[in-house]
Amino acid sequence: MATECIGERPRREHGTRNQRGEEKVQEAAATVLRRGLVGGDSAFTPGSPVWTAQAAAELERAFVDNPDLGPGSFLEKLRGQLAGCSPVALQLAAELQYLSVLPLSDLKVDTKRDRIRRPLSLTAEPVTVPPDLDSALSSGVFNGGMGYKVQVWNQFGVLISFVRAWTELPTSERQRLACDPWAFRDLLQSTPGSKPAGQRHALAYLAFPDVFEPIISDEHKRKIRSAFADVVAPTGDLDRDLLALRDHFEQATGEPFDWYQPPYRDKWLPQSQSGTAAPLQEGVAGPGASVQGTSLVPSWLAEGWISLAATHLPAVDGGTAHEELKRLVDENYGHVSYSQRDQKVDEFHAFLTRMQPGDLVATTDKGALYVGEVDGDVEYRAAETLSRLRRPVRWDNPGEGVDFTDLPATLSAKLQSQHELLDLTAQLAELEELVDRNEAAAPWQRSSYPT
Repeated sequence: MATECIGERPRREHGTRNQRGEEKVQEAAATVLRRGLVGGDSAFTPGSPVWTAQAAAELERAFVDNPDLGPGSFLEKLRGQLAGCSPVALQLAAELQYLSVLPLSDLKVDTKRDRIRRPLSLTAEPVTVPPDLDSALSSGVFNGGMGYKVQVWNQFGVLISFVRAWTELPTSERQRLACDPWAFRDLLQSTPGSKPAGQRHALAYLAFPDVFEPIISDEHKRKIRSAFADVVAPTGDLDRDLLALRDHFEQATGEPFDWYQPPYRDKWLPQSQSGTAAPLQEGVAGPGASVQGTSLVPSWLAEGWISLAATHLPAVDGGTAHEELKRLVDENYGHVSYSQRDQKVDEFHAFLTRMQPGDLVATTDKGALYVGEVDGDVEYRAAETLSRLRRPVRWDNPGEGVDFTDLPATLSAKLQSQHELLDLTAQLAELEELVDRNEAAAPWQRSSYPT
């Protein structure tokens, strides 16, 4: 394969994953990076020097060196942090936001546009995204997942720091790096900034999509390399190994392929790893805790469901009235206190009747939060003793939860409750920000304990 440069890359002989709109994303990224990194120009307003050392330094002072750790969403705080910046710095912020959201397939196009427009709304002169670049926002290449989304401020800081480092290099060095994918990656990885690797992997892919995979998880890259070690011997460089593997499979099959589709996914992330429900004791405990060292959460995430044990509850249907549930609980849960029976009635009613398909649901496990969407009606499984009441759930990137330390303070505090089923309606906006979901559905939180 011939040497490629940013914005001037050759097409792979067998193509790539364009069935997911990848080609549009690649072309849009090539335009932004060619004008910005290579020319110091602007993709939004060609002919305007925007990607400059001065603008990057200004953003670094306003955002990276001045973190806002108070309450509020990323966009709310971003507006305040950038309020005193020059028009050039604000436009650079918008173009960096464009690169950050462009490849995401799990972010709504309106949310992408809002992220880009916020910095531009502070400029006196109106600046708009050119139609071809705006159209590319409707496409996507990979799911960022909750981890990427909740770390959006870190991802933005990485981009700012990298552009600052890039613009300080001599012109000859920038020209060299623009045509050397591996040196470009090394500079990107060595740029000071936050630890999350997602944005660094994403930018490397956008700059050199025929060299780097659209994979933002180090763990996934390691699993792929390990699973196919018999095909290409590991060299110690994940990206070089994955490129060698892609070359091997494309040459062998003559077709494009996707690591996240069969038969390749079955090799590095087989279903056998999903696990099964483990025995838990009946009882009430805090969200995310475990009993006898085990938890149902891995099964929920791997198999797409959520449950209440309801060990002593007879067969019931979704929509069962509160009064009927109270009668059944009084008859079958006489071994627990009156207040505990009242609590169980409320929990069963919420799970059976109030919770509906399309609602958000959350659970915690090992210090991480996982969010999904209820995907069907309730099921009663008489043969089960640990999960008689079940609902199917589509989990948002179940392999990557959001660390508790990254959660908004109000949401984190709410999750400390000792109840089995919590109504998180008051925290709906915070949950929606994690999964980019704007419908007004009722959110619920389940711990790893059955009831």
